[in-house]
This record gives sequence, structure tokens and C-alpha cells, in this order.
Amino acid sequence: MASRTAHLDRVHPRQATGPWNLGALEYLQQSLDQKRPLAFITGQRGSGKAMLLRRFLQYRTGGPVAFSKTPTESPAAFLELILLQFGLEAHDSSLNELRSLAMVFFRHQASKGSRPIIVVENAQAYGPLVFELIEIFSRLEIDGESALLFILTGTRDLSNRVDMLHTADRCDLDALNALPTIAKKTADQHYGHLEVRLGDNLLDEYVIDRRQISIGRKRHNDICLTGRFVSRHHAVLIGQPIGVYIVDLKSTNGLCVNEEPVRSRALVNGDVISISNYRIVFVDDAAASVEPETENPAQVLSPTVAMRRQVGETLPKLS
Repeated sequence: MASRTAHLDRVHPRQATGPWNLGALEYLQQSLDQKRPLAFITGQRGSGKAMLLRRFLQYRTGGPVAFSKTPTESPAAFLELILLQFGLEAHDSSLNELRSLAMVFFRHQASKGSRPIIVVENAQAYGPLVFELIEIFSRLEIDGESALLFILTGTRDLSNRVDMLHTADRCDLDALNALPTIAKKTADQHYGHLEVRLGDNLLDEYVIDRRQISIGRKRHNDICLTGRFVSRHHAVLIGQPIGVYIVDLKSTNGLCVNEEPVRSRALVNGDVISISNYRIVFVDDAAASVEPETENPAQVLSPTVAMRRQVGETLPKLS
């Protein structure tokens, strides 16, 4: 196959997504795909929670969505607001009537293969009775699968409320935003180039003339790899003044550099990144003089996604 050189300095606005956003998007998409009942996004004001939700909901498919944006102590007021957004007549009903109506609605959606999403913003400010109601509905299963997905967003105070619910998963945007600012290079410089191979075939070449290059299965990634074991937002290449780093975005199946599983790694000339059946060769003569052992990637890059997971729980492979 004839190869081409692709410069990455002209990007559609949809592609202008930082590594923190890609990791958080992957977390939400996995919560949806793997039929989890709850997802938690924490971060201080201005950390990007609203933008993250807009991007996630813009590209998701199927299932009605309802929002609760005003904290309340009343489970009846909370549930009435949700049901009204789902198009149900819920005025002047008792809490028991609202719960029964919600159960009927969720079961009807499941019969159509649809899974509703309920977004609860500023969740740390809701009353304990509302959390008890969320707990009840998050345990609703139909044919062995959770009937709906709650996405709870809030400050880190929300972490104190998570213990009330049967999950330990969360995504902390403050940790993702701790990624350092990368110094710009001059216009005539670039970070090297990549050779993307599948088997013996050279599929493409990319000049790394941007500071961040996203890799994944979704088409809006800078480098799109269509294999089914490639996560939607699998990894990101980050150019630093000292060299180029590859960072795994909490992908389901991980990545390797020179056949060694890694979460983040400084790249040197000739390193081979393996993602599913794809091989991506990093070429940069200038980087050959950098000894990755002298740099601790953990000191240069903060963890891409700060999540806590219950002991022994593993993520299923993409199907």
C-alpha cells in the first residue's frame, strides 16, 4: 500500500481534545458500553465537567437523557423532574406513584433495547434521601443488566458520598488537568514522525508537528486505528522539550512499547508501540540521545485518569 505523510497541524475543531478529555470520555463510554449503573466525574469549578458531558452526549447513540441541575433534599421533586423530561405526566404524584411510573418506563425502554441516562450535576449537594433513591434505581436490572446509567458530577466532596453507593469507580478531572503545559517549538521544528504498520504493510506516516496526538478507534482521533480491540480513545502522544511520551488513556486492552506493557513511556528513536495488531514505529534522530531511564515518566506526567476500582474487578474486553 502506498504511504502518505500526514501533517497534523490543521485539525477540525472536533479533534481539539486534550488528553484529560480523551481519558474522561473513554471512562464514560466504557460505563455506557459495559452497562455500569453509575459513573462519577469529580473536579473543582472550571475543571471542564460541563464540556465533557456535552462532548460525550453529542456522540453517544440511543437512549433518552434527563438532567437534574438543581440540588434538592426531596426525592419526589428529583424524580418528578426526571420523569417530566422523559415525557411522562408526573405532576401531583406521591413518591410511591413516581417510583412505580419510573419502573414501568425503564422496563419499557429496556424492552426496546434502550438504556436511559440520568445526569445529576453538583451531586454532592443533594440530600441523603435522593442518594437512597439513586441507589434503588441503580440496582434495577432487567435480564441481568442494569436498566439505566446515572452520571453524577460534582466537586471532590462527592467522593465522600460515593461510599453510600455500590461502586468505587470515578474519574477525577483535577488530576487530569495537572498535566504540565508543554513548551512550544519553533515553526521549523517537529518532534519526529510515526510509521503506522499492520503486519508487513505500511499504512501511513505522520509527522509529529503538534504537541498532542490522539490515537484511537473513533474517527475524530488524529490517528484512527479501526481494530475492534482498539479503544475509542486509546492513547496520546505528548511532545515535551525533553522528548516525546506515549500515555495510555486507561484503554481496555492497554499498549506495549517494544513488547513491554506500559502506562507511560519516554520514546527513543526506533521504539515500537503496539496497540492491538497495529505497530507504530517512532522515528526521531534527535531523541536517540535521550536515555529514558534517566527520566521518570511519573514525575513528568501526572496519571491520565485517577480512578479507584474495587479489588479484583477487571474490565471486560471490547467485543
